[in-house]
Amino acid sequence: MARLTRGRRNIDFYVDLLGSVTVEEKPISPAQEQGRFNAWLLLIASLLLAFVIAYLAGFFS
Repeated sequence: MARLTRGRRNIDFYVDLLGSVTVEEKPISPAQEQGRFNAWLLLIASLLLAFVIAYLAGFFS
């Protein structure tokens, strides 16, 4: 199985031993949605912290 995530859609590819390929397209799960939100929140918080540390160190002066 292989999974591609494009936007808010999951595309799953299943291949059996005889080479038959099955493709399923589904919306992302609530857990994926929450994980994506948490990743963005962590990124923004990290950037904010980096700017505060740089400001306190006098980098912008």
